Amino acid sequence: PHNYRPKETPAGMGYAQLSTELRRIYIFQKGHPTADNLTERKRTELLLELLENLEPREAEVVMGILQKDQHVKGLDYKFVKEAFPNMLP
Repeated sequence: PHNYRPKETPAGMGYAQLSTELRRIYIFQKGHPTADNLTERKRTELLLELLENLEPREAEVVMGILQKDQHVKGLDYKFVKEAFPNMLP
C-alpha cells in the first residue's frame, strides 16, 4: 500500500510476528465471507496495520504472498506442488 511506512525494528523485536499475523490473511482472500463484507477502505486500513506491526522483512513476505510473487526465481505453482503435493489444490 502506498501509505505503508516500515518501522526500524531490530530483528526479533517487532510488535507482532509473521507466524501469528498470517492467521489474519483470510481478510484479504477474495471469496471469503469476512473479506467480501469489508469495504476497500477498511481492508486497506487492516493491511496497513498488519504490515506496520511486522518487521520490515516480514512485511515484504506478506506483500509477496498477497501479490503472489516472492521474488524468488523458479518459485512457481509447479515447483511448490512437486515439493509439497498436498499443500496446494
